[in-house]
Amino acid sequence: MRKLMGGLMHALKILSKPILLLALFAVLGTNPAAAETPSDKSGAETASSAVPIVAQPKAEEKHRIVWDPAWSKVSTTEYVALAAGAAGDAALAIWMPAPKTPGWTATNGFDDAFRGALRLPTQGGRDAMNTTSTVLVGALAAFPVVVDAVGVVMIGDKNPKVGMQMILIDAESFATILGGLFLTKNSVARERPYNRSCPNSNCDATDRFESFFSGHTSLAFNSAGLICAEHLNMHLYGSKVADALVCASALATATAVGAMRIMADQHYATDVLAGAALGSLTGFLIPQLHFGFGHSGTYDSEGRETKAVNIAVAPVVNQVQQGLSATIVW
Repeated sequence: MRKLMGGLMHALKILSKPILLLALFAVLGTNPAAAETPSDKSGAETASSAVPIVAQPKAEEKHRIVWDPAWSKVSTTEYVALAAGAAGDAALAIWMPAPKTPGWTATNGFDDAFRGALRLPTQGGRDAMNTTSTVLVGALAAFPVVVDAVGVVMIGDKNPKVGMQMILIDAESFATILGGLFLTKNSVARERPYNRSCPNSNCDATDRFESFFSGHTSLAFNSAGLICAEHLNMHLYGSKVADALVCASALATATAVGAMRIMADQHYATDVLAGAALGSLTGFLIPQLHFGFGHSGTYDSEGRETKAVNIAVAPVVNQVQQGLSATIVW
C-alpha cells in the first residue's frame, strides 16, 4: 500500500507541472492585461480603442473523407420511410407467426446434388457450421457500421456528418432486405432440408418451414455490397488496393457463409442463390443510388475526376449455363 501511494504521489508530481503550465497559459491567454505593467496599461487601452478588432473567420477543419456535393444525402422522405420500414420489420419479427405447416416441400435435382455434395455427415459438424455462419454474418453486418462509419470516419477522420450519412444508408439497406426476408420466409414456407432427415436436433425448431430464402446469405451479401459500394466510391482507406481487398474479402466471406448454410443442412442451394442475389442487390444498389452511376463525384489532388464505379450486367445463355454475369469496374 505504501509503494502504491508513493507511486501515485510521484505521478501526481510529474503531471502537476504541465497542468500548472497549461493553466498559466490559459489565464494569460484569456486576460492579456495581467501581463502588462501599470505604466503600459493606459497606452495599451488607447491603442486598442484606436484600432478596431476584426474577428478572424474560423478555419474549416479539413477531412480526408468528404461527402461530395454530387452525391445525394438521405432526404427527409427517406428518414420517414426508414422509420416506417424499421417499425414494420420489428412488427413482422415480433408478431408475424412462424408457419406451422410447409407450403413447399418439393425438391429438384439441382438442390439434391448440392445437398449431397456439401452436407456434412455428422450432426455435430452441421451444428458447428450453423454457429460459424451466424458469427460471420454478425461480423459482416457490423463492419460497415462499426468499423467504417464509426471507427474510420467518425473517430479516425473526426467527421461525424459523413459517418452519419453512411449509417443511415446502411440502415436503409438492412431495413429493405429484412422486410423482404420476413415476408418471403413466412409466405413461401419452404421446408428446410434437415426436416427430411428427422429425427435430429433441429426437427422441433420453430423455423423449420422458413428455408426460402436464406436469411444468413442475404444479410451477408447485403453487408458485402455496402462495404464494396462505400469503399470503392469513398476510398475509405485512401488506397485503391486496400479498398479493393476489403471488398473482395467481404464477398469471399459472404460466399463462405452461403456454402456453410448448405453444409449445415439449413438451406438448399436455390435458397442460398436467391439470398445472395437479393442481398447483393440491396447492399450495392441502395448506396449506389446515392453515389450515382457513371460519375464518381471525387477528384484527385490535381482536380481531375477519379474513375467511377461502373456495373455491367449481361445475360449468359449457352449449352453449359444460363444466367446473368456482372462486371464491376472502378
